[in-house]
Amino acid sequence: MGKFLVILATAFLCLVTTSANATSWLRANEVTIAWDAVSSNPGDQIAYKVFLKNTVTSDEFFIAEESSTEYLITFVTEGLFLAGVSTVRKVDVNLDGVWNDDDVDPDGNLVIVESTITWSNSTDIVEVPDPFGLSYFAVPTNPIGLNVK
Repeated sequence: MGKFLVILATAFLCLVTTSANATSWLRANEVTIAWDAVSSNPGDQIAYKVFLKNTVTSDEFFIAEESSTEYLITFVTEGLFLAGVSTVRKVDVNLDGVWNDDDVDPDGNLVIVESTITWSNSTDIVEVPDPFGLSYFAVPTNPIGLNVK
C-alpha cells in the first residue's frame, strides 16, 4: 500500500509539472508577437530587441531592434523556435530630457543598458494561456503531370 501511494504521488507530481510547463506550438510562416511597454525615466529612449531561439540547437538569432511593442516575424528557415524580447535603455546622462549622441559617461561612452531576454516559454511572463513556441516547415510543392494511364 505504501509503495502504491508513493507511485501515485510521483505520477501526480509529474502530471502537475508537465501541465504547468506545457508549451503551445503555433505553426506559421509568419507571426506577429507583441509585448507590454516598459516604463522609463524622462529623456531615456527605450527600444526592444527581438530574437529567435532554435529549440533543437539552442542557437539564438538577433532579428531586429524595434521601438514599437510588436514585431512581424517572417520565417525563412525551417524549425522549432522560441520568440524572445529584451529591453534596451539608452540613458539620458545629461538629464536634458532628450537622449542623443552626446549622452556619454565620463569616459566618452554612450550609456546603453539591456535586460536579459524574455523567452516565449517563460511561464511567469507570457500573457497568453500557455507559453508558446513557433514552428515553420515549408509546404511541399503540388505534384504536376497528373494524368490518366
